[in-house]
Amino acid sequence: MKTLFRINAVLYFITLGLYLTLSLGMLAQIVLGIVQVLSAAFIIYKFKGFPKKVFNELRIYFLAVALDGLTFATIANMEINSYLPFMLTLFVFPMLIATFFVHITHKLYKAKTIEDQIDEIDMLGI
Repeated sequence: MKTLFRINAVLYFITLGLYLTLSLGMLAQIVLGIVQVLSAAFIIYKFKGFPKKVFNELRIYFLAVALDGLTFATIANMEINSYLPFMLTLFVFPMLIATFFVHITHKLYKAKTIEDQIDEIDMLGI
């Protein structure tokens, strides 16, 4: 989990830094989004025993990703004279969602699984 958190955190901060050049930040955000969605799917599939609250947050994350995608698809098909809704759904909201996912991976990095706790008890001879 440590590696997953570090990869997400590094990509997140690189993306934030690249937003100083705007266009590179937009491209980096695509990579960040793909890595985060795949990481979230990997966490749900592979890891068991983490706190239920964290899995509920992952569900919220997937819901937020889906809603942002649907919102973007809806706005892209509407005739709107302002670029603000487009920019919000394409750049601002995804970075907020990415921030939430970095928070989730940090919590998982800090959390001890049930198996880790059992191993610690076994090592103490209890």
